[in-house]
Amino acid sequence: VQAILWFRPTGGLPAPVPLQTPATLADIGPTLYALAGLSDPPPTDGLNLVPWIREPATDDGWTRPLPLGYLQYGHDRWSVLWQDHKYILHTGTGREELYDLKNDPGEATDLSGTTDTSVFIDPLRVAHQLPEQAVGPGLRIRIQAHDPDWTLHIALPKSCDQAGVFDPEVVVERRANLEWGESPKRRVEDVARVTLDDTGTQMIVDPGPQPHGVLWVRCEEMPDVEAVTLTLDGDELVTQAGRNKNWVGRAEGRTFTLTPGWVLIPPPSEHARMAASSGEGTPNQTELDLLKSLGYIGHTEEAH
Repeated sequence: VQAILWFRPTGGLPAPVPLQTPATLADIGPTLYALAGLSDPPPTDGLNLVPWIREPATDDGWTRPLPLGYLQYGHDRWSVLWQDHKYILHTGTGREELYDLKNDPGEATDLSGTTDTSVFIDPLRVAHQLPEQAVGPGLRIRIQAHDPDWTLHIALPKSCDQAGVFDPEVVVERRANLEWGESPKRRVEDVARVTLDDTGTQMIVDPGPQPHGVLWVRCEEMPDVEAVTLTLDGDELVTQAGRNKNWVGRAEGRTFTLTPGWVLIPPPSEHARMAASSGEGTPNQTELDLLKSLGYIGHTEEAH
C-alpha cells in the first residue's frame, strides 16, 4: 500500500522524502521517539526511520522480512515482503504467488511457477513470528466422501513429524467471525481425525460426519507423492497423476487428492487463544476488560 506518513517535528526536517523501501506501522513509534529525542524509548517491533528520512541514499540493504496480513473475510493466506518481492502462501490449497515489486509494482506477473520459492519460507516464518516447526515441506490430502463409513491408511515414503486437519474455514471466502459470535458451518472434527504413528510414516484417517476437507502432514523433506500409498478399508487404491502435481485416488464415490508443497500450520485463532487462557472456553474478566478498553465490546451496553 502506498501511504503517506505525515508529521511536523519541532525544528522541522528537510523537504518531504519518498521512501522506496517498505516500512510498517510498527515503525511509527520508534521514529517518533527518535524525533522527540527520547534517550530511553520503550522497546518496539519497529525500526527508527529517521536515518532513511535524512539520508535517502541509505535505502540499499533493506533486508528485514515484513509480514503482510489478510482481510478477515477472505480465505486464509500468509504473505511476506522481502528483498523487493512479495511472496504469498495459501493455507488450504498450497498455492503460491511471487511478485517482483521493484520491476512489477502492479503485480501483473506471478513468478512462483518459474522461481525457487523455498528461499522465502524462512522469511515468511520469521516475519509472522511463527515457530520453526510451523512451516515446512509436506503434503495436503483433500478428501471428498459422501459417507463416514471408511478408514484410510496413508503410507509415507519418509518420516514426517506432524499431521492434522485444516480448519474448513481456511478456504472460505466469508469466514465465520468467532469473536463476534458467528458459528462456522463445519469444524475440524466434522471433517476427520488424523493420527500419525511413532515412526512418522503411517497416517490413519478416521472420517467425521462431513468428510470433505483438507488434511496436512509436515515433513523434513518434500515427500515424493508418487511413493505415497493409500489403503482404503484394507484395499490399496490405484492413484494416477492429476493436474498441478496432484495424485488422485478414487473408490466408491470417495476421492483423495494428494498435493506436495509448503505447509504452514496456522497458529490458534484469537478465539481459541482467549478460551485457552481462561480455561473455561470463554474469555476471562481480564480479557474482557482489555477488549472493552480497545473498543471491541461494550458500546451497546453503554449506549443503553
